[in-house]
Amino acid sequence: MSNPLAKVFKNEFPSIYELVIDAKHKDKSRLAGWMQQVESNFVIDRVVKRFIVERPTAFILTIHDSVLTKKRDAKFVRKLFMQEFGRFRVNPKLN
Repeated sequence: MSNPLAKVFKNEFPSIYELVIDAKHKDKSRLAGWMQQVESNFVIDRVVKRFIVERPTAFILTIHDSVLTKKRDAKFVRKLFMQEFGRFRVNPKLN
């Protein structure tokens, strides 16, 4: 592996790295679309859906890979993201 970023990624996220490598070997052209679909499903079907159920009168909007809400609901949205990531044993750093 000659790409230094790939080495760092493999060290930090070995299971995801293997998944990406396997997917690229099968059909390189579908990987990006599949990853976008996974991200979209995660945000919309999990985080936003819970937000709407738990705070039905609050404002939320998705923009690509971001979620827009009012300042008073920002901590709650962050909490939902962390809980949903936690279901997959992922602990990201969110801004």
